[in-house]
Amino acid sequence: MCYLKFIIITLLLFFNACSQNFQRSGLSEKTLKQVEIKVGKTTREYLNKNYGPPIFENVFNKNVIYYVSHSTSLKTFEKQKTDKLLVY
Repeated sequence: MCYLKFIIITLLLFFNACSQNFQRSGLSEKTLKQVEIKVGKTTREYLNKNYGPPIFENVFNKNVIYYVSHSTSLKTFEKQKTDKLLVY
């Protein structure tokens, strides 16, 4: 009976290690699709208040900021793969 518990725990650890892991960073895709920017009316303060600070700011043009939604998946013994990347 003791060996059966050991085998079950070993199998659970093995299957868990071989499962695919998903990771999301940045704003959600749903939030990015809801962003409405009106030229000349939308301010940087409004965007910071509602969506948080931008991920990137343009070095050459201070009026250009970037929000990113990034989804990746990773399987054991395989390279990390980007599923979706949205830059707004």
